Amino acid sequence: MRSRNIIRRWNSAVWLLVLVCVWPSAVAGQSRTELEARRKALERKIRQTSRILEETRANKAATLEQVSTLRQQIRQREELIAILHQELELIEERLARTTDVVNALQDDLDRLKDEYARMLRLAWRQKLQHSNLLFLFSATSFNQLVLRWQYLRQYEDYRQRQSELIASTRQTLAQKMQQLERRRREKQALLRQAERQAQLLQYEMREHEALLANLENDEARLLRQLETQRRDREKLNHAIEAYIREEMTRREERLRRAEEKKPAAENASGMAFGKLKGRLPWPAEGAVVRPFGRHPHPSLPQVVVENNGIDIRTVKGGTVRAVHDGVVVATSFVPANNYMVLISHGAWFTVYANLEKVEVEKDQAVKAGQVLGRVAIDPANGTSVLHFELWHGKQKQNPEQWLR
Repeated sequence: MRSRNIIRRWNSAVWLLVLVCVWPSAVAGQSRTELEARRKALERKIRQTSRILEETRANKAATLEQVSTLRQQIRQREELIAILHQELELIEERLARTTDVVNALQDDLDRLKDEYARMLRLAWRQKLQHSNLLFLFSATSFNQLVLRWQYLRQYEDYRQRQSELIASTRQTLAQKMQQLERRRREKQALLRQAERQAQLLQYEMREHEALLANLENDEARLLRQLETQRRDREKLNHAIEAYIREEMTRREERLRRAEEKKPAAENASGMAFGKLKGRLPWPAEGAVVRPFGRHPHPSLPQVVVENNGIDIRTVKGGTVRAVHDGVVVATSFVPANNYMVLISHGAWFTVYANLEKVEVEKDQAVKAGQVLGRVAIDPANGTSVLHFELWHGKQKQNPEQWLR
């Protein structure tokens, strides 16, 4: 009777192990999968930024670009470290739960082993005394003899199965613990590596901010440079706004006169684009060095600059791709901004500026991911920066909120 109670408790512990290790893992596993996907995406971005930084370090004239790129990479590193911490916490929670169950099982297994040893000793004494034979042949009828024989067989089979189950479960638990410990060591190693890299980047950031402090002494030259850049951006903005107004006017005129209907493909493209906020691919691989909207200048905090889109620092001559299906509205050369491509996606427009070479033509239909050209290389500092804008009708949007 005592043996049966221990076995029942042991079987209950096995089911508890299943519930603890399998059911929570189905819930936590989704979180781990999501965290791992985010971690891999960040690691890919960090590798891209690192390639850009390697190009910049050799050029002292690119200090401002390098500081902006470093700040972007530091933010990515900090997010990566936070994700690694979350992954490690999930693993430690599961490890703690499994350890508690293993300890409970071990207590029952110890008691079961003691009981099992007592049963073996009793069985051995019974065998020496031929008690099994006495038990069989003391039956009062043939049917009772058969039942007693079946009982002994079942008892022996049961004892063998329990022995095998104990050994198998202990081996499984040991493997589970080894797997969790191994995973924990891997995550800890990744965490140490990410923290070390973040520290290196912080050091580099301080070094380049010191260079920026020296640049602040040349404030007059920087202000003249900013004024030139402002005039160049105004030319680009005027060109973009003019093309968008022209395209919207043509479309409205066609509809008003009912000379032709809006193509179904254009309608579908516009509706699909509007549902893709936060899921559009990046037009080029790189780091955002100038964000959307109004923000302080990196070396002149008292100066506020405004950006109608985002500036993406890429490797030299980086490839530029369409973020969604659409039709090329214009390809134009804008002084100081090189070539620009404007694509219509129904009521939405995307702008790709500072290209040295354009591989599409006006009125050409393009697909998402299609190559539009390559980013121009600045002869003054050897950097390549793509200017990207996103418009809904005549309203400017923050492109970063639309990109994944």
